[in-house]
Amino acid sequence: MTDAERLALQQAVPVHANRDRPYYVCLSEIPAPWQDAFRAALSGSACPVIDGRGECAYDDDWTDWLQGRFPHW
Repeated sequence: MTDAERLALQQAVPVHANRDRPYYVCLSEIPAPWQDAFRAALSGSACPVIDGRGECAYDDDWTDWLQGRFPHW
């Protein structure tokens, strides 16, 4: 992923808050082809369950994935 793509994704994908702190992203809000790549990286990871939001991931995992630091093997 290029720096320009990383920046575009950071700006395009909303991070939803919980108790006024960044908490999760909705996988459905991640554009293709990155949605599938991130979903694959999440395999085996804990993910938050947010009623009515579908598949979600923790904000920290999303940020780490964008920076090339996820998954943590």
